[in-house]
Amino acid sequence: MKRFLMVLLFLILAMGLFANGAQDDSPLVLGIDKGDFEINYDENYIDQGENCGIYFWRDIVLKDYPEEVILREYSTDNTTIKMDIDLAGGDPPDVYWDYIGRLNKYANSRLAVPIELGDEAEEFIPSYLDLLTKDGVLYGLPHTAWAAVMAVNKPLLESAGGGYLLPADDDPDRSWTIDEFLEATRLVQEKYGEGYYGYVLFAAGVSGDYWSSFGWLAGFGAKLYENGKIVIDSPEGRAALTFMKKMQDDGIAMPGAAGLTYAENLAAMKNNNVVAMGGTPSHGERLISLTDGSGSIQAVIMEYPHMPGVEKVPISVGPDAGMLFKTGNPIREARALKLLKYITSKRVQAYSAIVRARYSSLKGVPEVGSESLAWTIANGMIEQNGIFDMGTGLDKYNEVRELWPPMLQAIFSEELTVDEALDRFVTEGNKVLAE
Repeated sequence: MKRFLMVLLFLILAMGLFANGAQDDSPLVLGIDKGDFEINYDENYIDQGENCGIYFWRDIVLKDYPEEVILREYSTDNTTIKMDIDLAGGDPPDVYWDYIGRLNKYANSRLAVPIELGDEAEEFIPSYLDLLTKDGVLYGLPHTAWAAVMAVNKPLLESAGGGYLLPADDDPDRSWTIDEFLEATRLVQEKYGEGYYGYVLFAAGVSGDYWSSFGWLAGFGAKLYENGKIVIDSPEGRAALTFMKKMQDDGIAMPGAAGLTYAENLAAMKNNNVVAMGGTPSHGERLISLTDGSGSIQAVIMEYPHMPGVEKVPISVGPDAGMLFKTGNPIREARALKLLKYITSKRVQAYSAIVRARYSSLKGVPEVGSESLAWTIANGMIEQNGIFDMGTGLDKYNEVRELWPPMLQAIFSEELTVDEALDRFVTEGNKVLAE
């Protein structure tokens, strides 16, 4: 009788597992943003040249993974339409990998498997995990990111007698105050006169918003979002926007900010008439040819200027990240988590950091990963200052992001006061988040 009951119990358990699909040992499906892509470097970081037949996902990331993994591409058009279709048809991937601004539409309590890292969380830079944490629950793991920093026209400033405001080449801090930035602009404008500026603010669209305004917010100690909520309507936020308006009014910033785009910002160094611009660390590691053909310049990268008392100026970054879609199958979800941890491992992140000049979400990756001084400095900035929350953790990131340029336009064009424009943004943004 006892044996019969034991057999019956095993049968019941087996039926339960079958009903939940837990016996499913079919290959995991990994959804990736734009499909696999060819890369020049092998797993030992040795350049094999173009058309070498090495593919990032197949030959680098998943090369030694013990299970078969099926790759499925998404967001080839920079939208989430294909994922929405698969979700509606009940066929999402087990693991989804994409730019965090798209992935976070799904990394939430409704669709994603919560992730418990335990002691493994100590391996990550905390503010990276914050971008994927909602109401205290982690719904994804970050990978590597691009970074937005300030690029400063070193020769222009030195020629105006402002070289003392620049950091030494071996200075790991590379920070300066708002007053020092204003002093640098004053020196350049006094020497060269009309048509020279300190910075290019722009508000014609969302592209490059991390170059136009987010660094200035960080320098005032302001936050745009925190824990999925809009928090820019703080004294620090109002002060930062007021300062940006004053930069335009006083001629510190290039005129016409309401109608300018990131293109004018990126042309600043080539035109050799702006002290600093929003850019990437790569602007500090290569010579920039001047538009007039008179030669080239060397920029240095720095943190955005800060107000007294602001000790850390968080850096805007755009990470890739991964999440697990709920399947109702604990065994399959455990396999998917193992795959996600493998993808975000030190080995894979180090490869992307070294070969693709990206910035790791793990601490100390790589310890000495690049011969580029600009890369090393930017990596130190991120580890020291943390990440500026651009809102990529919001389910409706893109919808709220679209409201930011009209707010800046209203301020720069004097359609509204800073307080009026800011209050409108907060009201409209909260309405979107509540829908």
